[in-house]
Amino acid sequence: MEIKNYMEILVMEKLDIVIKANRTTCNCKRCRYDIAALALNSLPTRYVATSSGQHILK
Repeated sequence: MEIKNYMEILVMEKLDIVIKANRTTCNCKRCRYDIAALALNSLPTRYVATSSGQHILK
């Protein structure tokens, strides 16, 4: 079993949409991780241990 911050999953899923909407944003791996880290630092953590926990948070 693995404990995962569900917000990290959501941020990574939405990152492509955000980068495509702002064409001046660099798309390299480092910048993508920087953007994700900034977003995650401003969002509450939501830890889940099972896939059913992810469905509850949705």
